[in-house]
Amino acid sequence: MQLVKLLEQKEANHIEFCRIKNVLDEILFMYRNSELNEILKSLMDPAWMATGLKIDFETLVSGSILFYMFLIPFQ
Repeated sequence: MQLVKLLEQKEANHIEFCRIKNVLDEILFMYRNSELNEILKSLMDPAWMATGLKIDFETLVSGSILFYMFLIPFQ
């Protein structure tokens, strides 16, 4: 994972960190909002088809939470 190497070396671009954090913010906001939760679930299949990366919903959310906690010290 190149991102892990960049994090370890503290050479990652601040703008990229902000972009990643914004995506994580959106995922977690939608997950916690009962009205948006179903929309987030419905976005899983189009995202899988576009990226070729299939991930289940709970893994996406738990991974987002873990990664978000990892990013906070680097802000």
